[in-house]
Amino acid sequence: MSSTDALPRAATVAVVHPLLPPRDAQRRALARASAIRHPGLAEIIEVAEIDTGLQVSFALPFGAQPLPVDLPSSPEALVRLLAPIAAGLALLHDAECVHGAVSIASVYARSDGAGVLAPGSGSGAAADDVHDVAAILRDLLPSHSVGSDLAHLVVVGTDPDPSVRPSMARVAAILDLARRRLAPPTSPLAQRRVGTCPDPLQPGGSPHPAGSATVTRARHAAPAGRPRHRLSWRMIAALAGIAVAGVLAIGATRTSDAPLVCPAPAAATNPTPPAGWLDRSSDRSS
Repeated sequence: MSSTDALPRAATVAVVHPLLPPRDAQRRALARASAIRHPGLAEIIEVAEIDTGLQVSFALPFGAQPLPVDLPSSPEALVRLLAPIAAGLALLHDAECVHGAVSIASVYARSDGAGVLAPGSGSGAAADDVHDVAAILRDLLPSHSVGSDLAHLVVVGTDPDPSVRPSMARVAAILDLARRRLAPPTSPLAQRRVGTCPDPLQPGGSPHPAGSATVTRARHAAPAGRPRHRLSWRMIAALAGIAVAGVLAIGATRTSDAPLVCPAPAAATNPTPPAGWLDRSSDRSS
């Protein structure tokens, strides 16, 4: 099978590992490993002893294929390839099993770039698996654009002293964090925050010029003011009707033909004496 031909669903592949003493211990280790299921590990179907060693038959998921000749050299692709494998090996080590044959030749790639590891020999130590994963990182990672977490993992993972090497669970955690850090943002909001998504406010949706930064509101900043609402045509018509009615009412009061009612004049303080009052007063005086 060529390196570019995709394997069908649940394709059965066989690999032969040499028998190492004690044979029964190796067979028991592979039997325990066959009970473990993880997306980063190929499913073991059968373990049989043949003349040349132990033949391990395993199934690969749909779309998984051997790695091409040009191996992934970018940190993003390599971390995406190895992160699920390290998580599967950590689960294998928790079950007191060992892979024993981690190499780039035993790695298959899914259609999304995630890696699947073929079964190993089941012999060796867990620290050897850690060394092999760190060695793949060391050999394939570029010398530039490598984070400090991956650089430190390569140094301690390939240390000659097995006691210095981290556990596979620690390796899996570092690779998973690196995968999240290096993964490109998928949502438009996240892309605009890092300046990789076209701004819809610009004409034609053109992206920001090179070197420009996108300023976003801080998480705890005060909320922006309420947006102004435009008046609808119904509101404008209602206001115009009210204004016209007011003008007509004022004009009607000014042009009314009703007679004006004036208040009666107030009574005089010193009223005029009645007629004959002067004659009666003169008679009394005489």
